[in-house]
Amino acid sequence: MYQAKLPEELIQTLSGYSVGQKDILFSAFSDLTVDCAYADCHVLLTQASLVLAAADPDGSARTFAGYGGEKGQATQKGRVWSIRILPLADMERLDVQNQVT
Repeated sequence: MYQAKLPEELIQTLSGYSVGQKDILFSAFSDLTVDCAYADCHVLLTQASLVLAAADPDGSARTFAGYGGEKGQATQKGRVWSIRILPLADMERLDVQNQVT
């Protein structure tokens, strides 16, 4: 299965929710939260749940070259991740919508 590379901070946060890297069957990167706000997000699938992880914004601007502050230094480390776990047993239907702007 396909797996997007997960940031180390996210892996550590997921372990607090009893979700280990070996439990992840599929992962994909997203740049929108479920509330349609811009943020670095990952959508993860395990055997029993769909996991939505969103990095809290750190005030830096994202460019095609990545993140950078005033002088171009990376500001991506040490972010806080919000985790939302949705049990697959509770889902009746799952739709994926591609949004390209």
